[in-house]
Amino acid sequence: MDTSTKTLPGWQFNRDNDGIVVAALDLPGKVNIMNDDFIDAMECLLSELEASRDYAGVVLTSAKPVFLAGGDLKRMVRSAPGQESALFDYFQQLKSYLRRLERLNRPVVAAINGSALGGGYETCLACHHRIALREPRLRLGLPEIEFGILAGAGGVVRLTRLLGFERATPYLTQGTLEDVMGALEHGLVDDLADDAQQLLEKSKAWIRANPQARQPWDKPDNATPAHRLSANQRRALMLEPARLSRLMAGHPAAFAAQRNMALAAESLNMDFDAALRYETRVLIELLRTDHARERMQEFLDRKSPRKAQPSEAERSAA
Repeated sequence: MDTSTKTLPGWQFNRDNDGIVVAALDLPGKVNIMNDDFIDAMECLLSELEASRDYAGVVLTSAKPVFLAGGDLKRMVRSAPGQESALFDYFQQLKSYLRRLERLNRPVVAAINGSALGGGYETCLACHHRIALREPRLRLGLPEIEFGILAGAGGVVRLTRLLGFERATPYLTQGTLEDVMGALEHGLVDDLADDAQQLLEKSKAWIRANPQARQPWDKPDNATPAHRLSANQRRALMLEPARLSRLMAGHPAAFAAQRNMALAAESLNMDFDAALRYETRVLIELLRTDHARERMQEFLDRKSPRKAQPSEAERSAA
């Protein structure tokens, strides 16, 4: 691997003299989105990193003001009954890139220079260390519950293991977003930087100090999550979705939140990769609900340019 800038589709990519790679995501369009371009870019990056071991670690950041926006709502809202298998394969492929990232056997730092919501923050969770720029407008979190779904790129499983069930619950069931100070206080990030230069310096310093970094869930001595629930707690939460589906049919948002809670609880009692697969199945279950499809479509309609109103002559001709 050259000790210089390298052309890599979807990335501004360089390696410094210490062997630290800085990969800044730069997808087509104004904002980085977790769409097909993201998948192609991640395949390019990971293929490059896996083919060469001549680097000390990776700083993952963004070349745009927003670190990485959420998932591809257009794809999700277009999905139809009978496509469950294809959806499962799609989300498992997406998760595989984040899994490969955190298992490179090199330290990976998320240098968060702009807001990271939904899939953006899920990507940060797949890094071994998270440093955010001290920017007043920067927000972090998993707002998927607003669409009646869940953070399906590993967000539920990773955040619950990182924070524990009780501390993770507001982010999964209420879509709570944090500014940088709140994110630091509540454990969503590990450190803050005052400017872009310090963000890069701190990221590289952490890599040099932690050459053997591993995710807590990938360490041999932590196969069982420290925050594991008791059998009684788990059993009570497992019963909630079915009860709510019967008694709260008029409150689909409450059912989606409860389904998130149940998944978070059960994931703590599962093997990590099995929990990721189960998370995908629950996501597809929620995507099939009318509530989720309506919420996603409403959001997309608000974001799309308003259609021009017909003129008086056009209305008369009609």
